[in-house]
Amino acid sequence: MTDWLISLGYLGAFIGAFVEGDLILFTVVQTARSGYLTLVGVVASFFIGTLIADWFFFLTGRYRGRTYLGKYKRLQKPLANMETLFAKKGRALLLGYRFMYGFRSVLPLLFGLSNISIAEFALYSLVSTSVWITFFTIVSYYFSDLFLQLSGVLTLWGWILVFVLILALGWLFYKQKQK
Repeated sequence: MTDWLISLGYLGAFIGAFVEGDLILFTVVQTARSGYLTLVGVVASFFIGTLIADWFFFLTGRYRGRTYLGKYKRLQKPLANMETLFAKKGRALLLGYRFMYGFRSVLPLLFGLSNISIAEFALYSLVSTSVWITFFTIVSYYFSDLFLQLSGVLTLWGWILVFVLILALGWLFYKQKQK
């Protein structure tokens, strides 16, 4: 394979970190498993892209968030609720936000709005990103064959059942949190 095409693969991993997390990481790890890219190069590209995306959203929240939110009076109460939540569970959120699907862009933005220091965000972002990438790289690399076999076995009704089970678990979790 030509060098420019390989470089494009690493660039894709880097850019993919901005767009989506788990699915892009799974995909680029498969390119390493297939021998098109190196695993170290893929993980390094994705890691750097993820950190830059986090910092982009964090700094946007830090330096532009309050100005933007000040224009919308209806967002003041949710902002106050968010600050209360961060005061209680901010450190846990900093460590676990990577694993919360759908929040990888929103939470760094909200962290920027909070009173979390830049140094503290840097430390927690580095640790949580390292744990997340390590976990998903291992799962993607060693268990992808099992996942692909399962995806071939499940029919449409099987996937519908899995989806319903996930919704049911989400609903039970929501109800438990309300109590």
